[in-house]
This record gives sequence, C-alpha cells and structure tokens, in this order.
Amino acid sequence: MSVAPAVFLLQSKLREDDRVLVLDYECLVTLTGWLARPEANPRPDSLSAHWEGHPSGRRSEFPSFHLQAAILTPSLTAAIGPMLSRSGTLIPLLADDDGTVEVGSYQLYLVETVVDCLDVEKSSEPQQYTGFRRTVAFHPDRLPDTPAFRVPQVPTVTYWNRAAAERMVELVGPDVEPLVVWSLDPDLPVHPNPMATRM
Repeated sequence: MSVAPAVFLLQSKLREDDRVLVLDYECLVTLTGWLARPEANPRPDSLSAHWEGHPSGRRSEFPSFHLQAAILTPSLTAAIGPMLSRSGTLIPLLADDDGTVEVGSYQLYLVETVVDCLDVEKSSEPQQYTGFRRTVAFHPDRLPDTPAFRVPQVPTVTYWNRAAAERMVELVGPDVEPLVVWSLDPDLPVHPNPMATRM
C-alpha cells in the first residue's frame, strides 16, 4: 500500500533549556547567496556557527536554527549521511561554544537538488521582499525521489519528503519539529503558516 505524499520543513524544537547552532551572520549571507544564485556565488566549503542558549543547557540533537540548511550531529551524519547524499552535500561546520571551537564534528547539509515542482497557482503569492510564500502546493507527479529538495521559486528554503522527515523524527524524537507544508493525506494536516517560523 503506497503512502500519500507530503512535504515538510524541519526545524529544531526550541525548549527552555535547549541549545541550538546559529550560523554567523557572514556565513548566513554566504549560504543564502549560494542558494539563491549559485551561478554567481561559489558553493561554501565550510561555514561557522555558534551555540545559543543557556551555557548549562542541553545541546539539541537536531540543532538547526535555520530552515535554509540542516545541521547534523555526528550521530545523525553516521545514520543518514549516505541517504542524504542523494540530494546534496555535507560540509564541515565550525561550532563555537563560548570560545571553544569544534571543527568537523557537526555537518551542514547543502541541498543541491532543485526541481520545478511548485504548483504556483495553488500556492499563496510571494512576499514582496523575501519571496517566501505563506502556503505552498506541489505537483505530485513532479516531486523528486530524493530526501530533500529546493524549488527555483523559493531557492533558499529546504523541503523534505515524508520518508526523510519521518526518519529524522525516528532518530532524534522531540528535538526536531516537522512542519507539514503540503499533504495529500487527510490524516496529516498542513501547518496553517509554516513560514511564520524562524528563518
């Protein structure tokens, strides 16, 4: 029996004592530039981030603050790195924890699969300055058979297919928040405004 398709955004589920990794501003600009215009901006080979949250707090098992690219722990990289390679590349992340820098323990996932599968007529209008859409719809027959993808209309957002999102939840549990942005499953309701979450 086939499973009805669905598309997700994945983000860390922030709780009071959790700590997450936030990209340094210059690195966020570099990443966004490559995602938006790869023909004009070189792909980054590594990026830097810093831990935010209370110093004595627990590090999230899905420490990705941004929706542009997921940040993976060493255990996640070992568990699903081969699967993720079908749609992108993992690059080392320099993680600064109050002056102590970890090099190579954490990886950032650059999704290189870009597919024109957005159903523009059924999606909301893009915001004037960001291009983000409050709601999105997809052509089911155009969805790629890859764990993650981007669309040319909103290239700075990484979308995840159902199998990959469910696998991520299976591995890290409540540390990841899966936001359903589109679904053909009546038992899987769509988030009313997923783009209102952090970028």
